[in-house]
Amino acid sequence: MDSNTHLFLPPEKIDIQEDLSQLIISYRWMKPIFYFLLILSLFFISCPFIFNTWIIDIAAMEYDDKIILIVFYILAIIVGTVIVYFTLCGFFNKTIILVNRQFILVKDKPLPLTRTRKISRDVITQLYVKQNIVTDQHGKTIFYCLNVVTSERKDIALTPGFDTPQEAQYIERKIERYLGIENQKVEGEYHNSPLP
Repeated sequence: MDSNTHLFLPPEKIDIQEDLSQLIISYRWMKPIFYFLLILSLFFISCPFIFNTWIIDIAAMEYDDKIILIVFYILAIIVGTVIVYFTLCGFFNKTIILVNRQFILVKDKPLPLTRTRKISRDVITQLYVKQNIVTDQHGKTIFYCLNVVTSERKDIALTPGFDTPQEAQYIERKIERYLGIENQKVEGEYHNSPLP
């Protein structure tokens, strides 16, 4: 097996279906972080009930304090619900990339989270992988996006972040080959190894 074989085999999370009329690429969102988010979301949702049942005696509170506590409870339940939804998306969702000779369509299924993106094939001049680094108080997070360069020289993020550049590069090459787009260097493109 040569060093470039990994570019022709789909990464573990990626499924490919290809025929003469279309190319369908899907990848699962599931990551270990979603287990942590599940626990966190359950904490946020149960927090008001735990405080109300075992810690706080609401009957003995002043009216103003009760209002503040109710607002806190509502906010905790809202935050918990948002995290639960995002976590469920992580457990069950796939991003589907449908490619045909007319357009590229990207959508999330079964739970909607991001908007559906549709880009006409006529305006696509190049695809490339971009590395994104987000730094916060916990350190830095690195992820890789698949971007499209259009004939109007617009740079459009086609897919959200992948954990590894190999996942994004595999999809890039698969789409370019299907659409007959010659791979060319793009400013800001991530390169981790020579690609065929």
